[in-house]
Amino acid sequence: IYYHEPTRPKAPKLREAFGLSPDHVIYLCCQSLFKYLPHYDHVFAQIAAEVPNAQLVFLANKSARVTAQFKERLRPHLAAAHLDVDKVVRILPQQHREDYLSLNHAADVYLDSLGWSGGNTTLEALSAHLPMVTWAGPYMRSRHTSGILTRLGLQKEVATNVDEYIQRAVHYGNSPNKRAELRQCIAERKHRVFQDSDTIRGLEDFISGAVSRTQ
Repeated sequence: IYYHEPTRPKAPKLREAFGLSPDHVIYLCCQSLFKYLPHYDHVFAQIAAEVPNAQLVFLANKSARVTAQFKERLRPHLAAAHLDVDKVVRILPQQHREDYLSLNHAADVYLDSLGWSGGNTTLEALSAHLPMVTWAGPYMRSRHTSGILTRLGLQKEVATNVDEYIQRAVHYGNSPNKRAELRQCIAERKHRVFQDSDTIRGLEDFISGAVSRTQ
């Protein structure tokens, strides 16, 4: 990919503008709701159970029915952990571009969707220096974020299974120092991902080589 870094909002909104408390650890889960498979619903409850004041922030689907169904899916898992879904889960409406980028800047941790990783959303979170939790699953569609972190030299931060994904999410949530360390790393290395001309040169070399072989 050749991707221009999103421009930071001139006056990013604070989390209070989104109805979020400064006392919470905000986990941003900003993928389309259809990416969140029921198989992994328990992951959110396990993370929230181990992080005091954790709040999981999602973005609503265009269908109110789909949004409500998703929230109700999470309810029994959170209840089993003695947590109230209405307090732990916040589902915000779809955001305008500037507000969406502000939300990334206001969050504490980016939770990548399991099984179908973020691409564009991950790069937007990266521009906000947002620490991210991901698992490199078995398929290409699950490995976008792990590839981006590897390009940054942060492959050691990629979980190798779901349990490790949960452990990393809990660790980041409970450790402001770890989050600050990751933010600093991302700020220093993000140039490796944005406007990366190596990908264009690589495609040129492939096409030139393929043409030469046929000739």
